[in-house]
Amino acid sequence: MKETNNFRNSLTIAGIIALSSVVTPIVAQETVTSPVQQAISTQTYWTSDRKGAAQPMPLRTMSGSPSAALAGILQSSGQSGSVNGNAPGKKAIVADQQSIVAPAFGAGSTVWYSYPPPSTLYVPILDYVVAPLYPNTAVGKLYFNIGASRYVCSAQSVTSAGDWGVGNRQTVVTAGHCCSDSSGFFSNWLFEPAHFNGAAPLGSWTASTATVLNSWYQNEDMSRDVCVLQMNTLNGKNINDAVGALGYAYNQPLPQHYHATGWPAAAPFNGGMLYISTASDAETDTNAAGDFPYTHGIGNLMTGGSSGGAWIRQFQPLVGVNQFNGLNSYKYIVPNRPAEMFGPYIDDVIIFNLLQVVATSPAAP
Repeated sequence: MKETNNFRNSLTIAGIIALSSVVTPIVAQETVTSPVQQAISTQTYWTSDRKGAAQPMPLRTMSGSPSAALAGILQSSGQSGSVNGNAPGKKAIVADQQSIVAPAFGAGSTVWYSYPPPSTLYVPILDYVVAPLYPNTAVGKLYFNIGASRYVCSAQSVTSAGDWGVGNRQTVVTAGHCCSDSSGFFSNWLFEPAHFNGAAPLGSWTASTATVLNSWYQNEDMSRDVCVLQMNTLNGKNINDAVGALGYAYNQPLPQHYHATGWPAAAPFNGGMLYISTASDAETDTNAAGDFPYTHGIGNLMTGGSSGGAWIRQFQPLVGVNQFNGLNSYKYIVPNRPAEMFGPYIDDVIIFNLLQVVATSPAAP
């Protein structure tokens, strides 16, 4: 059973007025897009004091225990595919599509580790002693408003390139619950790659729009808890070029190994630094099934504020694959399971019906 995080009940009249615009969202066949945000207004709004006062957006929560999917469900009928990431100033490489192969799990099992699953949590110290290194240049902290209230999540620049071409080079991915709920869209998204203790060494980037799948927007379907932001340019540059971009992979067999990223800000963390959790798939979960039949979980101790942080497949510093293949979405809290994080499985719908829609949109200014 899902625990409701209802922020809307606390909105004041001032909070309603504070929304960037009161305009009907744009609804496509399978996606919904927010009203266009005003870049100058967003930059002006996010003063140092307001950033410092922003609260960690809580992870979504579930009660009970995960319920593993049957092994046969993981046999996708689609094709797997991937695009490699690109360091700042480099081009993304589109890999060939491949026929999906049988996932590597034991007979009938989609549970690979019992609770608590293994993981290693660390801070990339070299980024803070010398300079941020790719792919950590592509991940960052995301500020936004729900009415007059201010929150933080995590997000990442993900390449706009695909079978459709290079795209607009303006795509950033986060969790759906960092962009909207069933009451509507949030506002004033500001993304700071490689954020460090209040500083934005790679700039503060404003979002033009946020787009989610209709199944998230209407039903808060946890299997579709993904949002793609289209970013405005900064100093004449697009974000995928300026800070680099993760690639992406879809319809991949399980289990996989990941470097999960995020800026956890709820205790015992303070939101000042990037944390990375290295972990492999621990289990699948059908309790949050919706449009897709399962989600999956990994070992990850991060807390609120880490929502939306990427699970990076084939992590390689400086250059390499670095493919977005999941994100921080929810945890079980009754009984409490703080050492395990769940997120949506990245399939072709998330790539071709969501990312592609934003990636091929006309460029934002």
